Formats: sequence, structure tokens, C-alpha cells
Amino acid sequence: MSKELADQQIIEEVLKGNKNAFSLLVSKYQYRVLSIVGRFVHEPADCEDVAQQTFIKAYEALPTFRGESAFYTWLYTIAQNCAKSFVKSKVQQVVSVDAADPEVEIYDGSERLHDIESPEDLLSSEELQRMLMQALDQMPADLRQALVLCELEGLCYDEIARRMGCPVGTVKSRISRARESLSKVIKPYMSKD
Repeated sequence: MSKELADQQIIEEVLKGNKNAFSLLVSKYQYRVLSIVGRFVHEPADCEDVAQQTFIKAYEALPTFRGESAFYTWLYTIAQNCAKSFVKSKVQQVVSVDAADPEVEIYDGSERLHDIESPEDLLSSEELQRMLMQALDQMPADLRQALVLCELEGLCYDEIARRMGCPVGTVKSRISRARESLSKVIKPYMSKD
């Protein structure tokens, strides 16, 4: 039985009212979701909270899952969106800190300065990450899925072809086109020295 078919059967059980069946999907994908979220959220406690929020949103949205892609691909998108929302909310919280607040004066952040070569490097790194995420978001779904399965999941071409229901040559072409698309985003950052 394929993973997609097993997932679909679990989803059908959940939609029939078996709430406990969803815990099978959580168990199956919790570490992958934590890995996705961890690329955006670096504090372990926050990472776990965002992963939990991902599964809550997935559970609530499960009736809208059409099965046009694998469940994990759908869940990946939810995890990515939850993580981005969390990071955005944290940035807004930092921006809204009152500089006159005595708590702000207590922390000078000096230990973090040792890890950063310069503010320009940090900005460049954050900008690159934002540009890469934007490029992934704008990439056609079939290219993005092939790249994610190869680079993040570590699957071989044969397994990706089986999951995507297409020939291995098509998988190689999609991954190549996806990498080429991302390399255009990365190239300006590689020449900075």
C-alpha cells in the first residue's frame, strides 16, 4: 500500500468522525513538520508550538483537502505558512518594543555580536532566505514538489517518480529546472565578497 493511499484512508476515517485517526498522521509527520518549521523558527519551544499549530490548522482544514497532491505536500505548505506567520509576528513584536522601557536597557545583546560578521552580512543572509522562499512559493507546484522531495526529503529519483506518478526523466528535468530557477536568485549573493 502506498503512503498516499494510506494517508487517504486515514483522512477518510477522520472525516467520518474518528478524531483519533488524525493522531496517526501526527505521529507519521511530526518530525518532518518540525524540520520544516525549524528552518524558520530557531527556538525549540517556539518550533514545537508552531508545529502543533500546523497540525491544528491541518485538522481544521482537512475537509478542504482535495487530494490533488500528496497529503504531506499539503501539510508542508501549511507548516511553511504557519512558520512564516510566526516569524512575521515576532518581527512585529520586536519593532513595537518601547525604547523607554527599562527592560530593554537590561539586555545589550553583546553575546550575539560575536556570531555576526557584520550587519550587512546578516541583512544579506536574511534577504537571501526571504528571496529563496519567495522563489519557491512562485515556482510551479510540480517543480517545487520535486525539489522538496529531493533536497529536503532526500528521496532518490525513482522514489520521487513513484510519488509524483511520472517518469524518472521528468523528475530529473523538474529538479534541474527548479535548481536553475533558484540559482538565479542565489547568483547575486554569491558574487558579494
